[in-house]
Amino acid sequence: MITRSKPETIAGSDGWSGIDDRQFETQRSGGGFLKLLLFPLVAFAALAFAASELAR
Repeated sequence: MITRSKPETIAGSDGWSGIDDRQFETQRSGGGFLKLLLFPLVAFAALAFAASELAR
């Protein structure tokens, strides 16, 4: 799904995007918001962990 530019326009040829489309249509804003929030959170956690390890 990451390699495709617009996975939602593709009818589930591999079965993956078909399931995704059905889920994201009902919770597109929720899913997108969660994903946008999750990536910086994970990156920040990794940076904080690295900083604490270096500070020791």
